[in-house]
Amino acid sequence: MTFEGTEGTEVDPRLAAEWTENFRIVNPEHIRASFFGTEKLLKILRQPAVVGIRIYYAQDQEGHRQLILVGTDKNQNDVLGTTITMGADGPPMNGKPNLLNGSRDAIPLV
Repeated sequence: MTFEGTEGTEVDPRLAAEWTENFRIVNPEHIRASFFGTEKLLKILRQPAVVGIRIYYAQDQEGHRQLILVGTDKNQNDVLGTTITMGADGPPMNGKPNLLNGSRDAIPLV
């Protein structure tokens, strides 16, 4: 089986809010999200043969959870030219209150 660049499933924001809440309940002290800028994502996606991004769960030398982003080709192979980690973690960098970031004063989903 090969990747086509269309993989991934869109999820209703209400279901996404439920899942992120489930995570916050089980992991109240854990980082809720990581942000990666367009420049870094495009640097991965613009590599020859890359059709998407794979995200690895990782742990650094100090025992902190990390995400490793790497481009992947249609044959499911990692393209190791550009590999990134260390996005901007939230909280506190969560933007406006919403149901995904767990704010009690969340903006309702439409």
